Amino acid sequence: MSENEARAKSRYCGKRFSILGDSISTLAGYNPSGYSVFFAGEVCARANVFNARDTWWGQVISRLGGELLVNNSWSGSRVTKLRGQTTLFPSGCSDERTGGLHRGGTMPDVIIVYLGTNDWAQGIEAKCLDCADWQHRAWSTVFDSAYERMLMKLRRNYPAAEIFCCTLCPTLISANPSFTFPESYGGVHIERYCETIRHIAEINGCRVIDLYKYRTPYNSIDGSHPNSAGMNTLASLIIKEMI
Repeated sequence: MSENEARAKSRYCGKRFSILGDSISTLAGYNPSGYSVFFAGEVCARANVFNARDTWWGQVISRLGGELLVNNSWSGSRVTKLRGQTTLFPSGCSDERTGGLHRGGTMPDVIIVYLGTNDWAQGIEAKCLDCADWQHRAWSTVFDSAYERMLMKLRRNYPAAEIFCCTLCPTLISANPSFTFPESYGGVHIERYCETIRHIAEINGCRVIDLYKYRTPYNSIDGSHPNSAGMNTLASLIIKEMI
């Protein structure tokens, strides 16, 4: 079967996709005006990522026969509230981010959420019960409660959309073979985060794209941001989980 035939037979053919993500999902020219973008200029040359077809989300949407509606991705964003920020924006749990996945009156059919890496890397507690002072913590400061509130807002704003939530994925650096992916970062093991994403997604009626279960690292330029080969790996894993 040709790639065009596969697209035509896909249940996502003609569907409108929106992305809610952080830096690895950004690309100059594809994010809302004023948003912080990682893949731009010299970074694109370093990663060999120049066009939407080079990105994980561009490949997923193309291979499934869909079309991009909105890429609401902000470089450096977390699900939880950023320290020192007076408002929730640009966090993934904010009203602006969770309500910014449509264009005019056109709503998304599919939403893919790939967030959590920055929360994990900054040592945010994965679950409220991990916090010694959990009874006094704001929901926006702990990953599980913020992730759940984020999904509840997405469900309210886009009730007809099919929502997919990605677990986190390990990385490698082919240019630096001595690099070892840190399974624990900021005192929190990555599996704790993946467990939390799975649980919160499932109880909120969302589908899980379980990248972590494959234990397949994607190639990166710095241990975090994928190069073109890494984007291909992510796209293949995500499609495998969606179809």
